[in-house]
Amino acid sequence: LVAIKTCGACGSKAIRKNGHWSGRPKYQCRACNHQGPLQPTAPARAARYAQVEALLAERVSQRAIVRLTGVARMTVAKPAKKATAVSVPPAVPVRRRPRLEPDELWSFVGCKARKGWLWLAVDRDPRRVVARVLGGRGVATARRRWRALPAAYRRARCFTDAWAAYAAVVPATQHRGGRKGRTNLVEGVNCWLRQRCAVLVRKGCAFSKCLKMHHVRIKLAIYHYNLTTG
Repeated sequence: LVAIKTCGACGSKAIRKNGHWSGRPKYQCRACNHQGPLQPTAPARAARYAQVEALLAERVSQRAIVRLTGVARMTVAKPAKKATAVSVPPAVPVRRRPRLEPDELWSFVGCKARKGWLWLAVDRDPRRVVARVLGGRGVATARRRWRALPAAYRRARCFTDAWAAYAAVVPATQHRGGRKGRTNLVEGVNCWLRQRCAVLVRKGCAFSKCLKMHHVRIKLAIYHYNLTTG
């Protein structure tokens, strides 16, 4: 086996020699500036971790990933949190006046009594999710989603399903709601998320037990959707 030298803190391969410690060579990571002794990683282990990151973007539960890859469950959570920490370029509208389709997606954490509605805003032209908020289905969460929109989208025309919370938050001059077919795009995004994110499946055993990981899995799914769309 050929050893792959990686940083013990962030896993980066961008390292350089930095003296010795107790007879062992030291390194310094160019990515995070962490210093420490070398920790070679076998190619098989690196490939297994890459498989974990790929499975997190599919409709597979954490425990199923543990069974498939043989890694510990907490090891599965670490790549997920690390992947969602990657900085994403801000959304930029392609039209002078963007067109948004907002909608809500039902989910739950722990049990179905603990509902968590996922509020999305999808730009019609690049077909990408530009804002997301998890919470209730009332006006308070609608306001949070409106504040989560990038500044360039605050003047967009919003095509909704005429849910009462939208009329209370979206300015009347920008709100277009009530007509059938105006939210076809965002409904398609909802369907895609349910097919690719196990924690959003209506009936299944792969639901989230922890609100924090619920956020992480949804964020990761939306991140991969935006990367593969447009």
